[in-house]
Amino acid sequence: MRGHISVNCVGGIIGESLIGDAIHDFCVQHPEISIELDFSSERVDLIQSRFDLVLRMGALADSNLIGRELGEIRIGTYAAPSYFARKGKPKNPKALHQHNCLTGSVAKWRYVNTQEPSQHCDVEVGGSLQCKNGHVMLSSALKGNGICRLPALYCERYVETGELEPVFTDWRVDKVPLYLLYHRDRHQPARLKALIRYLVETIPQPLRNGLQ
Repeated sequence: MRGHISVNCVGGIIGESLIGDAIHDFCVQHPEISIELDFSSERVDLIQSRFDLVLRMGALADSNLIGRELGEIRIGTYAAPSYFARKGKPKNPKALHQHNCLTGSVAKWRYVNTQEPSQHCDVEVGGSLQCKNGHVMLSSALKGNGICRLPALYCERYVETGELEPVFTDWRVDKVPLYLLYHRDRHQPARLKALIRYLVETIPQPLRNGLQ
């Protein structure tokens, strides 16, 4: 197989590590296939665009697309022990109003009670830093600057070392599905079918191993 494939993907650690690693391994197996991996975040119209595949957190409502769910991304709320030592640990999501929350593109955080899933809480948050880059928010949280809400993929290694701690045990953020999307009717050459098959077989495994 040979030729070119254009892929648009959610950025951050999901694209750079999880998807990026899978693409690297695919390229090793198929050296005559070239892949463009694009991390631009604007909404992509697969019907009109040059992209063959799109990977997104959350489904895109388009009947002309086929969506293959690769797994679910677990989202957590974290802060450094030094932050808790200064400001205390919020007992529930409503208490986040009194804390410095490091926000990305979402300033309303929703939580579901782990004991009573029908009970949920929406809270408007804000703080000293707003940035859509997960690595920047992670670095700020590690320095004790505030509370971040990020995919667990960013934070689990630091939870294991004690550099970060989960904020809540009785409240959780709903998991977000990771979708692979491609056009329903567009001709799929063998190289594209091979990449779709490889991603569907490869990506769910690390998600099932405690990273979802």
